[in-house]
Amino acid sequence: MNIIELFLISLFCVLQSIFGVGVLLLGTPTFIIIGYSYFEVLNILLPYSILISILQIFMTQNKD
Repeated sequence: MNIIELFLISLFCVLQSIFGVGVLLLGTPTFIIIGYSYFEVLNILLPYSILISILQIFMTQNKD
């Protein structure tokens, strides 16, 4: 994975943490256009998406 791909993942992670969508919604078509297969994209992006979601659950101030 080169520096551009790491930058894209970082950008999508920031977008997901702010808006709630980003890593999978924007990252999947971007990485497919770059040349990855669908299953490679899911193997790359899904752990980041799950990690962001888990961190948001545990770091939120309002506990329901």
